[in-house]
Amino acid sequence: LRDDSLTWSPDVYDIFGLPRDKPVSRGAAVAIYCPESRAAMERLRAYAIKHCRGFTLDAELYPIRGKRRWMRLMAAPVCVDGRVVRLHGVKQDVTRDYV
Repeated sequence: LRDDSLTWSPDVYDIFGLPRDKPVSRGAAVAIYCPESRAAMERLRAYAIKHCRGFTLDAELYPIRGKRRWMRLMAAPVCVDGRVVRLHGVKQDVTRDYV
């Protein structure tokens, strides 16, 4: 959380339509969310950090390469001494559930 760095698997790069061989900033990733999903994700993320709680969200994305898709984001805080130090999670393409 301190530096907003992201660590992704190759499949997550594919979901976002980004090249696998380049690091991605949190800002660049967040820009791919549609506005409604971005607002919901930011709200849930802030709550998770403040209250050490996890969340699940289905978010609509507009990838750089490829068609619009839906992603299920499941995130859980990693806490040290009662403070969230990072979020750990899973991103899954669930577009088929929305077509």
